[in-house]
Amino acid sequence: MKHTVFIIRNFIPLVICIILMSLSLYAQNAASNASEVISSHQTEVKQAKLKIDSIVNSWKCELGKFDKNIRILEGQIKKNAYLWSDKKIHFKVKELAKIKNECMAYKKNKFEPGGDYDKIVSEIIEPIKDKILDEELDKIKSRDK
Repeated sequence: MKHTVFIIRNFIPLVICIILMSLSLYAQNAASNASEVISSHQTEVKQAKLKIDSIVNSWKCELGKFDKNIRILEGQIKKNAYLWSDKKIHFKVKELAKIKNECMAYKKNKFEPGGDYDKIVSEIIEPIKDKILDEELDKIKSRDK
């Protein structure tokens, strides 16, 4: 009985340590492989990110134009509220609302889930991901042979 308790107390922690060490080594190996894959495609990924950033920056520039036009029109309405006729003020307020609506629609079209941003990222990044996965599958197949 004492002998069994001694084995259980000493043997089980030893087995657990061996299992944890092997898992740790496996994780390190997987991480090493992943970093090799990433570094081998680093320039492609950087180029893809630059392309996406360029597109997003052009969209931000357009949004900046919307914002500038909104601020100008708001300033004109405030500045000339007492000088303009009710008809002209009404026309300018409608024009302002139209620009704000166009701006919101543009933002939604570009940046909401399923919008142009998601489509562009998918178009640019997916081929790189597919290429990496194909290369990794080929490596696995060649190792298994």
